[in-house]
Amino acid sequence: MIDISSGGVAVSLTDGMPLLEPQHTYRNCTLQLPDAAPITLPLTVCSQYKQTLPNGSESVRVSMRFSDLPRGADETIQRYILRADRQRNAHKSSTF
Repeated sequence: MIDISSGGVAVSLTDGMPLLEPQHTYRNCTLQLPDAAPITLPLTVCSQYKQTLPNGSESVRVSMRFSDLPRGADETIQRYILRADRQRNAHKSSTF
């Protein structure tokens, strides 16, 4: 996972991994966030495109939206995002 929001996730597929089917909903995906129980949920592929990484290798970035989140999952995801933002901001302020 390379990005997460309250609406979905972006993941990176490395060379050799199969592409995902556009607009397809993959059921029974597992989202494992630190300090939280695994969340089983469907993910729908919104877009995917090739990108060149800073080291020169290529990957495919896939954006997927959450659909039919189980009860309480949205709060768990929001807590994770807020905690990650706080940690990122604390790190930024300590580097000045």
